[in-house]
Amino acid sequence: MSWSEYHKTSQKYASQAENLYRNREFDRAAESYLLAAEQEEKALNDLPADKTRTIGITAVSSASLYFKAREFEQAKRIANKYLATELLPPFAIEELKELLQAIDKNKYGQKTGIQFIESKVLISISGREIRNDATPLDDVVSILKIFSNLFYTICEMLVVSKHDTTLQEVKNKYNLWLVPNTLKSYQLTVSISATEDKLTQDTELQVENIIKKLMEIVKATTQDPEGELMKFVPDQNYQEIFMKLTRKLTLFSKITSFTQLEIKSNNDVEEHSVILFPETGEFITKALKKIKSRRKHSITPREIA
Repeated sequence: MSWSEYHKTSQKYASQAENLYRNREFDRAAESYLLAAEQEEKALNDLPADKTRTIGITAVSSASLYFKAREFEQAKRIANKYLATELLPPFAIEELKELLQAIDKNKYGQKTGIQFIESKVLISISGREIRNDATPLDDVVSILKIFSNLFYTICEMLVVSKHDTTLQEVKNKYNLWLVPNTLKSYQLTVSISATEDKLTQDTELQVENIIKKLMEIVKATTQDPEGELMKFVPDQNYQEIFMKLTRKLTLFSKITSFTQLEIKSNNDVEEHSVILFPETGEFITKALKKIKSRRKHSITPREIA
């Protein structure tokens, strides 16, 4: 078989695995990911040394598929083997190094009993005083606190109408973690661990869906708070809370001058992201004033009484 045939077979198994994973059939998904990884490795071995870009893409794909199959040693073997050669383009070197970091993190999780869900949120900060490898601790704490409030407020909004539970009980189910990452601008990666029970198995409260909802709400708040946001968040009190929290993401720093803050989910196959600029905060403030003014003038005499 040729590279093309091995790769095509790998894609077929990977597609099966993704469908199984979405249906929460995790063991069967891992089996299909393993079959996909084995075919992708055969495709990798079939490539001539002068096909450096294709080697890079296939090496990353093969190692990533082994990782998704929870075959961490196999993923590590592929990554280390090709990082030790001169065959990889820069993008593949960076991605394989990040994969090795993820493998170490998962091994730590196995030792401690903390298992992270694959869905993550990436928060990138750019600015004149912000370095690739460092940013002031107060800024990091501020951003993570705001993000945490956003995440748990969405949980609260989804839980209140459906489950007989409290916000504190929800917080006990989900834990947010800051994990290391290495990219071009200073980036925070937030991973989530969840306790498996009836509450977290509710489709709406699965972490993937909470993150999807978070991205939709923040995007709507920054682009169309007077229209799109109201579709995602019908409750007026929650609308105001999400607008204020999103605005805070543009006011997080008293130390640095940021030029943009980008939020992205690694679960978004179309790679959509939400980008906030300093002026985004002013835009949200104006929208808040307009909404409050409309609500004030819409109160009837009976409501006042």
